[in-house]
Amino acid sequence: MSESPVPHEPPIYRQIADALRDRILSGDLRDGDRLPGENALMAEYTIARATARQALAVLINEGLAVPKRGSGVYVRLFKPIRRHGSRRLAREQWGQGRSIWDADTRGRPFIVMELLAGQDLGDVPRGELRVTAPVDFGVAVLAELSKEFLETYPEVSLTLELTNRMVDLVGEGFDAALRFGTLADSSLVARKLTSSKLGFYASPEYLERAGTPTTLDDLERHELMVFRGLSANGVIQVHTPDGIVPYKFEGRLACNDFAFLRRAVLASYGIALIPLLIIDERECGGRLVRVLPDHHVPSGELHFVYPSARHLSANVRAFRDFLVERIAS
Repeated sequence: MSESPVPHEPPIYRQIADALRDRILSGDLRDGDRLPGENALMAEYTIARATARQALAVLINEGLAVPKRGSGVYVRLFKPIRRHGSRRLAREQWGQGRSIWDADTRGRPFIVMELLAGQDLGDVPRGELRVTAPVDFGVAVLAELSKEFLETYPEVSLTLELTNRMVDLVGEGFDAALRFGTLADSSLVARKLTSSKLGFYASPEYLERAGTPTTLDDLERHELMVFRGLSANGVIQVHTPDGIVPYKFEGRLACNDFAFLRRAVLASYGIALIPLLIIDERECGGRLVRVLPDHHVPSGELHFVYPSARHLSANVRAFRDFLVERIAS
């Protein structure tokens, strides 16, 4: 007789978050109480600081806790209201939508899961919004847009984590992310902002020295800079006036950051494929020239992604709509 399979245990940070959640729902931790900090969790469970931070991030993303700068993470619970004659507990406005909670015979709250998703609750964006984005897009686009967003929503503080790695939004405590290309995590909600294209760029100094290419074949005589990972075998699909042409785009300099390639082009090293989205003609002031201007390479779609539509915070909703207006249009 075969043995029963051992059930798969959740990650340790999830187990710790579950234990803290049980303490909140049992009344052991009340609204406004300070949760055990990272050091306390590290000592109690013998875990790394990153694991303790992930556990607290789960509760923050669920709307059960809120970080206060420099003083820790605190329970953020509910206030009594009356609904249809029965006493209920409804979570105060705090970004994550509003869940309706009931109380059992001992007065302990439990989730009824009557989430008022998609309704206009009149929540005002406020507090911290944590977003992750690719380095090149953040530097070239979000720097200017962030100023405008914060001026529009004066009660919001925006924390941007610029990185080219794939970030675990829930596990690392982020509210949303901007991502290019195919989305691997189907559990995330995604809003397409725009389709991205790559163009061939060089500096006037380089073109004066090496000549200006007028056909794809001319590129063979030039120094090319390659974005690593653009294609598996180095062959790109170039959209031309005559159709789509496969082309082997190879060079001696390769990296995984478009901002680096942009700087290398400005330094007159050679020709690179750069997203049109991160090219600011005002900033470049003629220092970047698009060669083969009727050619481009599709590089996928830009998405705004977040963990859940049912728990969409006022902050995330405001930032999403702001980017849709500014970028998608």
